[in-house]
Amino acid sequence: MANRYAFESVSKSFQDIMENQIAFGGKTMVFGGDFRQVLPVVKRGSKAEQIAASDGLQHTVNHDFIKLPDSIIIPWEGEHSIQMLIDSVFPNMINHVNDENYMVHRAIITPKNIDVDNINQMLILKFPGEEKEYTSWDSVEDDNHNLFQEEFLNSLSPSGLPPYKIILKVGSPIMLLRNVAPELGLCNGTRLICRGLGRNFVMPEI
Repeated sequence: MANRYAFESVSKSFQDIMENQIAFGGKTMVFGGDFRQVLPVVKRGSKAEQIAASDGLQHTVNHDFIKLPDSIIIPWEGEHSIQMLIDSVFPNMINHVNDENYMVHRAIITPKNIDVDNINQMLILKFPGEEKEYTSWDSVEDDNHNLFQEEFLNSLSPSGLPPYKIILKVGSPIMLLRNVAPELGLCNGTRLICRGLGRNFVMPEI
């Protein structure tokens, strides 16, 4: 990941060119990459110096909160706001069910698994066709006394693993969570489209 000073220097350069004080001179900047990476590397730097290399400065409200621009905010009105978010990210989805370019270039990212599961359930209902339910078979190795019941294991939601029950429809997007076959492009984070749903398998398309 890049040091914050690199972004700040680009922003100041655009401000000079455009002769204003708007971030990046008012130009739209697109940042890409894996947001789960480590902090920027600072040679022989302390933890504080590594964090300082990635922190920016924003005006705060009540000394604790950063005010986001209204242009990137959806007012919170419960489930209705989540529906507004889905409609803004996936507009006219019913007309693009079989369009792989439309599907794989859109995503909703949330920090908590419970929100991911909720949005996935709402999104899958918008797809036409019959839904297919897949459940995992969870167990603990060397649990001779059966201390960990399957119901308890199913209630867990560890990071990097899907929920124990997944509902899919043909045309819905999915994402790999493991490096299955890197030489074929099947890596962690690969976006795919469901083209067929069997009893115990899914037929995806990259």
